[in-house]
Amino acid sequence: MLARLLWLLTGAVLALAAWLAWQHRFAEAPGVAPLAMGPEGRSAFRVVRAPGQVAWAGDGASVRIVATREMRHPTLECALGRFSGQRHLWIRFRAGCEGVVKGRNEWDDARVVLIWKDAGGRILREHSPLCGMDGTRGTEAYERVAAMRKDAATPLIVIQNLGAAGEFTVEALEVRAVANRWWFHPVAVTLALAGTAWARWAFRRWLPAREPGVAPRSVSAAAAIAGALTGGRPWAVTAAAALWVALAAFFLFPGPWDPLRPFLRGFEVAAPTARQAAAHPAAAVSPAAGAPSPAGSRAGAPSAAPAADAILLKPPLQFDAVSLLFEAKKYIRPLMHAAAFAAMVAAFCLLLGNRRGWLPVAALAAGSEVMQWLWGFGFDWHDVLDLAINTAGMAAGIMVVRRARRVAVSVPGRDERPARP
Repeated sequence: MLARLLWLLTGAVLALAAWLAWQHRFAEAPGVAPLAMGPEGRSAFRVVRAPGQVAWAGDGASVRIVATREMRHPTLECALGRFSGQRHLWIRFRAGCEGVVKGRNEWDDARVVLIWKDAGGRILREHSPLCGMDGTRGTEAYERVAAMRKDAATPLIVIQNLGAAGEFTVEALEVRAVANRWWFHPVAVTLALAGTAWARWAFRRWLPAREPGVAPRSVSAAAAIAGALTGGRPWAVTAAAALWVALAAFFLFPGPWDPLRPFLRGFEVAAPTARQAAAHPAAAVSPAAGAPSPAGSRAGAPSAAPAADAILLKPPLQFDAVSLLFEAKKYIRPLMHAAAFAAMVAAFCLLLGNRRGWLPVAALAAGSEVMQWLWGFGFDWHDVLDLAINTAGMAAGIMVVRRARRVAVSVPGRDERPARP
């Protein structure tokens, strides 16, 4: 009982340490001037469609975008060229909507998106959604950290109202360049090693090796490999613990989503040190060309209407292997999801040498949905479907393991069938 309590307490300490490292991992990059809505920052924004539907307020600290059935897709964009070459972008703003009616497509709502353009001005397929809403919702605060691309693509923040009607308001938008603090990766490695030891102890105690009297018998090359793993040897249990920690870091903390989100409260972004500030003085930033027209004005619309259509982030289907695979992914995703969970069940059962090796995978499946809700992604019927797909994949993995045991495992001195796993 005492050992179990100590194990639970150790897990809680590791989780707290991981949360503190996550919340304090970023520091502001020196030498890069931030961008913020206001008298100066407003000049960096450009109306690319329906200028009369974009109204500034609060001396440029707030913008209201109105969509109507006659004037669709009013869009405001801001090029972030000054941040090229940085590691991450820290983006914070407040947004709300009133009476936003979705258009013909599911994604036709009010939103803020981080997109990328190559050197030729072509919008790249990858993008990071920062905010999306419809209906009537009060003002909500958003804080995201997006990883920058390693190529020469230019990031842009796009504020759109793709609905058939309604108003979308964005306030106090602020963008800063940030990077991981020097201690983050060493601390992450230390926590991963400690988590591996924590999981290994649990596996050795509650998921011991195969039951007595059952020994592996190699009848083929595949069975020989399975027999080597099903013994629950120390290295195999350590490998299972390390695999579980890696999967937990991917599924639970922070999950396979971009951009990154703070947990429970905002990121604690540290200021640059005095030495860094002296070594990288902030460069002066001249106001960007193409400032938006005054509030309510319909004159001076930029001649960039074709680019506004492309900014809807629904590029036409191109008949090449990469594009076809990207389009097909949404149809084969459930099958891939189930196959991944079946493979995880098989791997844990073989590494631990225990028929209950599916339990760590079940914990990951349930924990991922809980953590999605805690991270602010909500819970709807899509999550119920994900749980059903995960369960089907685990069931398939259990059947594969049962079949493999019947082939590769026998009970010496007995003629009857092997014990059911």
